[in-house]
Formats: sequence, structure tokens, C-alpha cells
Amino acid sequence: MFIFRRLAESDLEKMRAWRTAPDITKHLFTKPTITKEDQIKWFEGIKDGESYRCWIINYDGRDIGFCTLSDIDWTNRTADPGTFICEAEYRGKGLVKHIVYNVLRYGFEEMNLLKILGPIVAANVAPRISYEKIGFKVDGPFEEIKSGKAFDIFTVTFLSTDWEGMKGSIEYDVAKEFEGY
Repeated sequence: MFIFRRLAESDLEKMRAWRTAPDITKHLFTKPTITKEDQIKWFEGIKDGESYRCWIINYDGRDIGFCTLSDIDWTNRTADPGTFICEAEYRGKGLVKHIVYNVLRYGFEEMNLLKILGPIVAANVAPRISYEKIGFKVDGPFEEIKSGKAFDIFTVTFLSTDWEGMKGSIEYDVAKEFEGY
């Protein structure tokens, strides 16, 4: 059973440990070291949920990672998805599908987004394959510069019209709770 709860100040140390773990940071565009002060400053900038929303993913009573909708553009009704299963023993168990479908449902039905799209580092093969299986359109690879470094990336895109066309026919574990902003 899934519960998605808003990131709280009490989660910051756990989140910092996850965000600096080498098996996570090797596929991110951000720096691999984050101080406690950096983490607090980041949280203060995103906690209102205006342009960035973050949830702790709790599965069967254990916090296993986090998911995000970032770079929220309310004018064009778009956002960038992120799914991070940070506890290694929960990876490769098919949970990503359930997490992403819950995020899509929230993004399209609660936030009224039109498009959820974002980059994936090309070397990070598993998420690209997962997003494609879920129904995202995948484009690329393209070269992009992030934080002064060149990356080969793929872009994943999912439209609200695609969600409307498939939501009644997909099977996934709907979250027991999905805390709104």
C-alpha cells in the first residue's frame, strides 16, 4: 500500500542522505554534496509548492524514496516528473509503475496539468525503459549542458489526453493517501 505525503522539515536529514547517495547522484544534474544548510535553504524555497512539489513515498509502512513534480509552469500547465526509489531493496520490484501512475493522476486530475515532461540522463537506462513502458513518449538522445557539464539525455513526455484515454484501463495500486498542496 502506498502513501504519498508532502515533504516535511522532519524529513530533511533523510532526504539529504538520499540526495547525496552515490547510487542516486550519479544520474542527477545536481551536485553530489549537500550541506545541512543547503538542504534547509532548498526546502524553504520549495515548501509552498508553487513551482516544485515533493512527496515522500511510503510503501507498506516504510519510507522508500521520494517523487516530485518540479519546474511547474502554471501558464502552460506543465511539470517535470521525478521518481526516486532510494532504498535499494525496493528497486527492481515493479513499484515505479504504481508510483508514476499515482503522480500522473495527481498531476492531471488534481493540478489540471496538460503535459508532464522532463529529461533523463541517457546512462540511466532503467527509468527510461520504465517511463516508456508506462506510456511516456521518449525522444532523444540529445546533448544538454547542466551545471556546466555535458550530458546525453532523453526527454520523456506524457499528455493529459493520453491519461484520459488510458486511465480506466490500467491496473495500478492507487495510493491510500496522496497529500495535496
